[in-house]
Amino acid sequence: MPIDMGDLPGWLEAIGTVGAFAVTTRLLWLELRRRREALAEQIREQASKVSFIQRREGPQEMGIRFSNLSHLPVRSVTVHIEINGICRESISFNSIPPDRGDYGSPELTQWVNGHARRVFESTGIPEMKMGVVIDFTDANGRRWRRDENGYLEALPSDPPDPFPEVVVK
Repeated sequence: MPIDMGDLPGWLEAIGTVGAFAVTTRLLWLELRRRREALAEQIREQASKVSFIQRREGPQEMGIRFSNLSHLPVRSVTVHIEINGICRESISFNSIPPDRGDYGSPELTQWVNGHARRVFESTGIPEMKMGVVIDFTDANGRRWRRDENGYLEALPSDPPDPFPEVVVK
């Protein structure tokens, strides 16, 4: 039974073309995934170097120290005080300077401790679970939140103000 060799090379060429297309598509997909992961890591890099430590200094006293080990400042820092998992009060300040491993603000510590004392005195409960959560903006304008357990999450960016402030001269 004779085999027509004219058809066999055509079939092998078609199979090779489909195989090459499949391999190229797979390699492209892997490269795109690697680039997405690298970009996500680059975006998260500065935020991952910002943290805080809260220390109990008594039943109604707490100290907060910030750490910004990145080479850029973080801005629009908001500290949220949570009592038993519910946000009770917030305070905002401008920035945490760069390259600071231990940065504290006496005003912030006084505010936290004053707030804690008021809550403890008003409830009559001597010991509560008090925690701190911070929100901040990195150098690229992205908002982040770090909770008391150290978990870092990206926050949705603020929508533009539909009614911007108009200054009349």
